[in-house]
Amino acid sequence: AELNLESMDPSVSFVDAKTGDLIGQLRLSGDLHQLSIRHMAFDAQGSVWFGCQFRGPDSQRPQLVGYATRDGDIRLIELPPDTLGNLRNYIGSLAASRDGSLIAVSSPEGNTILAIDAASASLVATTVLDDGCGIAPDGPGFLASSGQGSLVGVAGSTVPQRVLGFSFDNHLRRLG
Repeated sequence: AELNLESMDPSVSFVDAKTGDLIGQLRLSGDLHQLSIRHMAFDAQGSVWFGCQFRGPDSQRPQLVGYATRDGDIRLIELPPDTLGNLRNYIGSLAASRDGSLIAVSSPEGNTILAIDAASASLVATTVLDDGCGIAPDGPGFLASSGQGSLVGVAGSTVPQRVLGFSFDNHLRRLG
Protein backbone atom coordinates (compact mmCIF):
# COMPACT_ATOMS: atom_id res chain seq x y z
CA ALA A 1 0.00 0.00 0.00
CA GLU A 2 1.16 3.52 -0.78
CA LEU A 3 1.91 5.96 2.01
CA ASN A 4 -0.65 8.62 2.92
CA LEU A 5 1.20 11.18 0.77
CA GLU A 6 -1.27 14.03 1.23
CA SER A 7 -1.52 13.80 5.02
CA MET A 8 1.97 12.64 6.01
CA ASP A 9 3.26 14.35 9.18
CA PRO A 10 6.91 13.34 9.74
CA SER A 11 8.15 13.57 13.31
CA VAL A 12 10.73 12.27 15.74
CA SER A 13 9.07 11.06 18.93
CA PHE A 14 10.76 10.43 22.26
CA VAL A 15 9.00 7.67 24.22
CA ASP A 16 9.66 6.41 27.74
CA ALA A 17 10.76 2.79 27.22
CA LYS A 18 9.33 1.65 30.56
CA THR A 19 5.92 3.31 30.48
CA GLY A 20 5.34 3.95 26.79
CA ASP A 21 4.52 7.58 27.60
CA LEU A 22 5.27 10.20 24.98
CA ILE A 23 8.06 12.43 26.31
CA GLY A 24 8.31 14.75 23.34
CA GLN A 25 7.67 15.01 19.63
CA LEU A 26 9.47 17.14 17.05
CA ARG A 27 8.05 17.79 13.59
CA LEU A 28 9.54 18.96 10.33
CA SER A 29 7.95 22.03 8.73
CA GLY A 30 4.65 21.53 6.92
CA ASP A 31 6.17 22.05 3.47
CA LEU A 32 8.21 18.87 4.08
CA HIS A 33 5.18 16.68 4.80
CA GLN A 34 6.19 14.21 2.04
CA LEU A 35 9.61 13.61 3.61
CA SER A 36 9.34 10.21 5.31
CA ILE A 37 11.72 9.80 8.29
CA ARG A 38 12.98 6.22 8.03
CA HIS A 39 16.26 5.40 9.80
CA MET A 40 17.74 6.65 13.10
CA ALA A 41 20.92 6.46 15.20
CA PHE A 42 22.31 8.32 18.23
CA ASP A 43 25.54 10.34 18.08
CA ALA A 44 28.00 10.88 20.95
CA GLN A 45 26.05 13.91 22.23
CA GLY A 46 22.74 12.03 22.37
CA SER A 47 21.23 13.66 19.28
CA VAL A 48 19.06 11.42 17.12
CA TRP A 49 20.20 11.43 13.48
CA PHE A 50 17.73 10.41 10.81
CA GLY A 51 17.62 9.69 7.10
CA CYS A 52 14.61 10.32 4.90
CA GLN A 53 12.88 9.34 1.71
CA PHE A 54 11.11 12.07 -0.25
CA ARG A 55 7.83 10.95 -1.78
CA GLY A 56 6.95 14.20 -3.56
CA PRO A 57 7.66 15.32 -7.14
CA ASP A 58 10.93 14.03 -8.64
CA SER A 59 11.80 17.60 -9.62
CA GLN A 60 12.13 18.57 -5.93
CA ARG A 61 15.30 17.77 -3.97
CA PRO A 62 14.81 18.48 -0.25
CA GLN A 63 17.59 17.75 2.21
CA LEU A 64 17.41 14.13 3.38
CA VAL A 65 19.59 13.91 6.51
CA GLY A 66 18.95 15.59 9.82
CA TYR A 67 19.08 15.37 13.58
CA ALA A 68 16.88 16.05 16.59
CA THR A 69 17.93 16.93 20.12
CA ARG A 70 16.11 16.32 23.37
CA ASP A 71 16.19 20.09 23.87
CA GLY A 72 13.60 20.45 21.12
CA ASP A 73 15.70 21.23 18.06
CA ILE A 74 15.10 19.38 14.78
CA ARG A 75 16.90 20.30 11.59
CA LEU A 76 18.01 19.00 8.25
CA ILE A 77 21.69 19.45 7.42
CA GLU A 78 22.82 21.17 4.22
CA LEU A 79 24.41 18.78 1.76
CA PRO A 80 25.96 20.22 -1.43
CA PRO A 81 23.51 20.25 -4.39
CA ASP A 82 25.51 17.70 -6.43
CA THR A 83 25.73 15.33 -3.46
CA LEU A 84 22.04 15.76 -2.69
CA GLY A 85 21.15 15.04 -6.32
CA ASN A 86 23.21 11.85 -6.23
CA LEU A 87 21.06 10.54 -3.36
CA ARG A 88 18.00 10.48 -5.66
CA ASN A 89 15.61 11.43 -2.82
CA TYR A 90 16.27 8.20 -0.91
CA ILE A 91 18.31 7.28 2.16
CA GLY A 92 18.36 3.49 2.54
CA SER A 93 20.26 3.15 5.80
CA LEU A 94 21.96 5.21 8.53
CA ALA A 95 24.45 4.30 11.28
CA ALA A 96 26.64 6.00 13.89
CA SER A 97 30.31 5.14 14.33
CA ARG A 98 31.26 3.27 17.50
CA ASP A 99 32.28 6.50 19.23
CA GLY A 100 29.31 8.43 17.83
CA SER A 101 31.47 11.06 16.15
CA LEU A 102 30.52 10.09 12.58
CA ILE A 103 27.21 9.35 10.91
CA ALA A 104 27.05 7.32 7.70
CA VAL A 105 24.10 7.36 5.33
CA SER A 106 23.57 5.32 2.20
CA SER A 107 21.55 5.67 -0.96
CA PRO A 108 21.42 2.44 -2.96
CA GLU A 109 19.46 4.22 -5.68
CA GLY A 110 22.22 6.82 -5.91
CA ASN A 111 25.11 4.34 -5.41
CA THR A 112 26.43 6.64 -2.68
CA ILE A 113 27.64 6.31 0.92
CA LEU A 114 28.26 9.54 2.88
CA ALA A 115 30.15 10.07 6.14
CA ILE A 116 29.15 13.13 8.17
CA ASP A 117 30.93 14.66 11.16
CA ALA A 118 28.25 14.66 13.86
CA ALA A 119 29.64 17.62 15.83
CA SER A 120 29.76 20.01 12.86
CA ALA A 121 27.08 18.35 10.68
CA SER A 122 29.50 18.54 7.76
CA LEU A 123 30.20 16.05 5.00
CA VAL A 124 33.64 14.44 5.44
CA ALA A 125 33.69 11.56 2.92
CA THR A 126 31.81 10.23 -0.08
CA THR A 127 32.13 6.65 -1.34
CA VAL A 128 30.65 5.38 -4.60
CA LEU A 129 29.29 1.84 -4.21
CA ASP A 130 26.92 0.35 -6.78
CA ASP A 131 23.67 -0.54 -4.97
CA GLY A 132 25.42 0.23 -1.65
CA CYS A 133 23.03 0.34 1.26
CA GLY A 134 24.07 -1.69 4.33
CA ILE A 135 26.28 0.24 6.77
CA ALA A 136 27.54 -0.69 10.22
CA PRO A 137 30.24 0.64 12.56
CA ASP A 138 33.71 -0.83 11.99
CA GLY A 139 36.73 0.48 13.88
CA PRO A 140 36.77 4.27 13.54
CA GLY A 141 34.60 4.14 10.40
CA PHE A 142 32.06 1.87 8.76
CA LEU A 143 31.65 -1.30 6.76
CA ALA A 144 29.33 -0.94 3.76
CA SER A 145 27.67 -3.66 1.70
CA SER A 146 25.95 -3.78 -1.67
CA GLY A 147 23.28 -5.81 -3.39
CA GLN A 148 26.01 -7.19 -5.68
CA GLY A 149 27.91 -8.77 -2.78
CA SER A 150 30.56 -6.07 -2.28
CA LEU A 151 31.98 -5.21 1.14
CA VAL A 152 34.03 -2.04 1.52
CA GLY A 153 35.51 -0.02 4.37
CA VAL A 154 34.31 3.59 4.59
CA ALA A 155 35.60 6.67 6.45
CA GLY A 156 38.48 5.10 8.35
CA SER A 157 37.63 1.40 8.25
CA THR A 158 40.57 -0.72 7.16
CA VAL A 159 38.47 -3.46 5.57
CA PRO A 160 39.69 -3.93 1.98
CA GLN A 161 37.05 -3.98 -0.74
CA ARG A 162 36.03 -7.45 -1.80
CA VAL A 163 33.21 -9.13 -3.67
CA LEU A 164 31.64 -12.20 -2.13
CA GLY A 165 29.59 -14.91 -3.81
CA PHE A 166 26.26 -13.74 -2.41
CA SER A 167 24.16 -10.59 -2.19
CA PHE A 168 23.30 -8.45 0.83
CA ASP A 169 19.97 -6.83 1.57
CA ASN A 170 19.76 -3.20 2.64
CA HIS A 171 20.90 -3.41 6.26
CA LEU A 172 23.94 -4.50 8.29
CA ARG A 173 24.23 -4.83 12.06
CA ARG A 174 27.43 -4.86 14.10
CA LEU A 175 27.54 -7.79 16.52
CA GLY A 176 29.67 -7.47 19.62
